[in-house]
Amino acid sequence: STSATVYMIGFVDDTSGSTNDFLSPRPHTEQHYRSLAAHDAQRWNDILKLSGGALEDSKCSYHFIHYSFTSQGIPVLTSGVNQDPVSIKFNDSPEDIPLRQLPNTTPHKTLGTYKAPSGNPAASYKPLKLRNDFHCKVVSR
Repeated sequence: STSATVYMIGFVDDTSGSTNDFLSPRPHTEQHYRSLAAHDAQRWNDILKLSGGALEDSKCSYHFIHYSFTSQGIPVLTSGVNQDPVSIKFNDSPEDIPLRQLPNTTPHKTLGTYKAPSGNPAASYKPLKLRNDFHCKVVSR
């Protein structure tokens, strides 16, 4: 019998992969989760390379989402950027290259929309408005 534990699920052009350990009876350190994310991102890089593809480091980024809880148990999103980045060896690079970490208030494009973990709708308003204004100009010509 063979078993495998998957912490990250990713696809080519996927912008919504995630790393977690939901089955753990207790929370782990942030370093533990960074290590899992680096391992899984490296694995994904290697799978793409074996299949003839390649990750582009300039297109890779991540949000490190961490919640603190108030004494009433209400989750509060931590939006800082960690000093210890997730790094992998891109393609044939002999050295680890850090992935670009985005603050949780900074949106990234997911299936045509811009989303930020903070849930701030203002983060997606500007790119949507610019695109909408462009299409309005095209239609009005």
